[in-house]
Amino acid sequence: MAGPANKVRVNLTVETHVLEAARALGLNISHAAEDGLKRAIQETQAERWKRENADALMAHNARIERTGTLLSPEWAAGLSGKD
Repeated sequence: MAGPANKVRVNLTVETHVLEAARALGLNISHAAEDGLKRAIQETQAERWKRENADALMAHNARIERTGTLLSPEWAAGLSGKD
């Protein structure tokens, strides 16, 4: 976990009503902003990965549709609905 030595001050601009609501709820503005940034980073990285790998994912899914999975475990037999 990052300590104060790993932190840097930044200026942040938010709508007045958002800040007032956060303060009224006793939220730590810095922690909330940092948590929001972490979540936004994860979401953006995941979306970027999906875009960058879209061709490979489509090719993989097409192969599965054509030939099935590489392994056919016994437990999967009951999932097909054909039994």
